[in-house]
Amino acid sequence: MADSYGHREWWKMGNAPYEATLGSLDSHKHKHTYLQSWKMGNTPSEATMGSRLRCSKCRKQLCGCVNHDDYFKIHIYGRYVYKYNGGDYYRPVGADMAYECAPCFHGAPKEELRCTEEARQEARGKAEEELRQAEDAQRQAEEERREAEEERRQAEEAQRQAEEERRQAEQARRQAEEARRCTEVARQEARGKAEEAQRQAADERRQAEEERRQAEQARRQAEEAQRQAEKARKEAEEARRCTEEARREVMNQGWKRAVWNAASSFIFSKCSFILSLLLILSGVCWNYEKWTQIKMDLPILDLDCGGHA
Repeated sequence: MADSYGHREWWKMGNAPYEATLGSLDSHKHKHTYLQSWKMGNTPSEATMGSRLRCSKCRKQLCGCVNHDDYFKIHIYGRYVYKYNGGDYYRPVGADMAYECAPCFHGAPKEELRCTEEARQEARGKAEEELRQAEDAQRQAEEERREAEEERRQAEEAQRQAEEERRQAEQARRQAEEARRCTEVARQEARGKAEEAQRQAADERRQAEEERRQAEQARRQAEEAQRQAEKARKEAEEARRCTEEARREVMNQGWKRAVWNAASSFIFSKCSFILSLLLILSGVCWNYEKWTQIKMDLPILDLDCGGHA
């Protein structure tokens, strides 16, 4: 493939020497890669351009290139260009009459790099600002979350305290209820004990009254037995008197009739006397056994029957 000046590119030329394929390093401060150059027998077209060889941007007069060894095809700033006279001026590959002097060639990329760097710095600043804003928003959200968590924790703590206070109040109420119930039970027990003591006292009083009544009854029975004995003695005396009268009557009216009457009276009086003695003895024995039992059951009662007689 031929360039704009009719030269064939070096990689399609079979007779190019090995040295023509060697590149060299540019002394410019920018980093770039040199491509292989070639060597031809005739001179480059820039050698005969004269005043037409100017910078397409600033219209500066450029020096012609008289030797093929003085220009190379390189890749720099992302472009494929020809480098003339060791960097005096440049021309993009495939662009005729688009020569650029070194200041114009390097200035635009530098400006572009500066703008790119400024844009990058600005984008980085914006990104950092956005990142800082995002971090601030995240920090604020974290702070709000912590505040919400703290408020929730405080609410839970307040709820727990309220629950604890309610539980303590409920426990105090139950304790008061238990104390009141215990007091009521103790009062009822005391009242029951008092009533039981009153009942026992009443029972003891009734029992003492009953024993006193029984003792009085025994005393009366003893007096009744004594009266019965006195009555029996009187009857015996009356029977003896009747016998004496019967004897006298026998002596007066006849000994048979008198004997019969005397015997009948004597038998009747003796039977009455014996019956009276049996009644008296049975009453005395019964009263004596009852009184002995009373004295054995209640030793504190010392009732004297003779004193009450």
